[in-house]
Amino acid sequence: MTILRTQYLWRYIIAIGAAIAALVGIAQWYMGPVVPVFVVQRSQLTQRLAASGHVESPHRIELGSVVTGIAHAVAVVEGETVKKGQLLIRLQGFELAAGVDEAALAVVQAKARVRQLREVQMPLATETLKQAELNQSVAHDALQRSLDLFRQGFVSQSNVDEANRTAQAQSSLVNNARMQALSSRTGGSDRAIADIAVLQAQANVVMASARLANSRIVAPSAGTVIQRMLEPGDVVMPGKVLMVLSTTGPTELLIWLDEKHLRLLQLGQPAIVTADASPQTTLKAVLTSLSPAVDLQRGSVLVKLLVHEPPGYLRQDMTVSVEIEVQHRDATLIIKTDTVHDLATTVPWVLRVRNGRLERVNIRLGLVVNDKCEVLEGLSMGDQLVSAHTPLAKTIEPLDHVRIGLKSL
Repeated sequence: MTILRTQYLWRYIIAIGAAIAALVGIAQWYMGPVVPVFVVQRSQLTQRLAASGHVESPHRIELGSVVTGIAHAVAVVEGETVKKGQLLIRLQGFELAAGVDEAALAVVQAKARVRQLREVQMPLATETLKQAELNQSVAHDALQRSLDLFRQGFVSQSNVDEANRTAQAQSSLVNNARMQALSSRTGGSDRAIADIAVLQAQANVVMASARLANSRIVAPSAGTVIQRMLEPGDVVMPGKVLMVLSTTGPTELLIWLDEKHLRLLQLGQPAIVTADASPQTTLKAVLTSLSPAVDLQRGSVLVKLLVHEPPGYLRQDMTVSVEIEVQHRDATLIIKTDTVHDLATTVPWVLRVRNGRLERVNIRLGLVVNDKCEVLEGLSMGDQLVSAHTPLAKTIEPLDHVRIGLKSL
């Protein structure tokens, strides 16, 4: 009897257990599967464009000579920092110095010609004019006497004609003497020619001095010598680059970005820079220039950035990596990109868990940065979203019952 009771008890327990299991299964089926959710949060979001480029000083000066000569001395080496006006290259200048002396002597000679006109020729021309005028007066008086005597019949016509020719000759001499006197005075043609000769000689001195000065090539501004292409004794020709100077000043970074990013770029945007020579150190820079033209071959645009307080290791043509901050949100709604369906379309949507059920919510997105999206419309902080890539994503649909599992921010 006891054995029968025990058997009935076990059957009863098993039946109850099966009933409970069935009820639990039904409840779980009704309540839906357990899904992990992502919680909508408010946070910062920054979009950056990454690119590589190189360091370049704002100005590279290619130094050469405007005169032909032989390099007598090269005073600097590559990598040396120079000051404005510092001697870089000196050419042999013996012939050029002799040219200055010759031009200076020509000035002295031209001034002597002016002095000769003023002290000798002008007084002489004045005296000559006075004598010619006196001779003219005597010849005119003689002509008048010949005319009077001819009327009285004391002389013949030939005497009158001779006196007339003498008077005309003296008049011509007076005119010539007057022109000579005027020419030698200040403002006259001879004096003007002499003054011009002085100016020309002085200009030749300036030119010769400039050629001599050009035998000394100095730094036009402070900077660093990055290339030196000659040695003492080399022949120097005009137009040949002898040295390249990187001027001291703000350090710029040159990078090329795809033209599709042009709409995101604006002057003044901050950037983070790392140099391959020191990858553990980050530098701050700012976007200062956007090229007005797009490179047709590469489909890219040239961008320049200015480095704040460049370190000493940053050298010309050094390779750098740049991240430009093109957009930033201080406090905005953020969701995981994995939760968005139809992300590339104009109507993205998500599955939100509300009261144990799924509901489809159309949203409007802002920034999309890697695995995060900015939500402009459709969601509120604290909303719980189901990943679009969960293994159950193909089996669950809006209005389905689900249970919240692991929460992720």
